[in-house]
Amino acid sequence: MKHTQQVVVSLALLFTAWPAASENQACNDEYERGRREMGAYAEMAGIVEGVIYGYSLGMGRPEVCLPAEAKSRVKAIANALISESFANDPILMDEVPSRQESHQFLKRFFSCNAGR
Repeated sequence: MKHTQQVVVSLALLFTAWPAASENQACNDEYERGRREMGAYAEMAGIVEGVIYGYSLGMGRPEVCLPAEAKSRVKAIANALISESFANDPILMDEVPSRQESHQFLKRFFSCNAGR
């Protein structure tokens, strides 16, 4: 009798713990999926910034005015990409922007005549 009670209690605990374990796994899976997705977005943003930076090297004054140093230039491009102005009126670009898309972006956000 005592053994039967232990089995029943064990089964009851197992059946109450089982859904909680599966919910935990579902949460963990969703967290990992979100983490991978954010990593992919960050990688894509880095590629976009890098491509625009590469095309910016061939553009000089009076077309665009950007900082001379690479790190400052990439930071300026990144800041423009996350700006409210870009969010309100985005320039549609491919995952890897073309020369034309990059130049359009650079001329809009870094025009030498913008401050005059």
